[in-house]
Amino acid sequence: ANPGVEDDMGYATLQWNVASIPDSRYLVKVISNCTALSHSHSTHNYFSTDAVEVVLDKTSPALFGAPFIQLSGSVDSVKQQVYRFIFTEPLYCEEPHVFHLAVTLSIGQN
Repeated sequence: ANPGVEDDMGYATLQWNVASIPDSRYLVKVISNCTALSHSHSTHNYFSTDAVEVVLDKTSPALFGAPFIQLSGSVDSVKQQVYRFIFTEPLYCEEPHVFHLAVTLSIGQN
């Protein structure tokens, strides 16, 4: 085992600092070199994954423009209405949700 990288079962977790890498699409392949076991075939000394496409996008989606909502009716009616907000890019809305959206309804300029 490699302390700080592998757990007791030999699974590894590493952090990848992408701060200086430009946003783009990348093909990522993971290769691990294992400690050679005596009398083992050489193919048991490494493992390689298939290449996986990774989209690196460090810019969070933002509201596109200033939404204008015309509120009418009772508070309960307003709570039941469907509101549409346009963002600068599609949101990843699969569970588990990786974003938080809060909408505050108020009367007046605030």
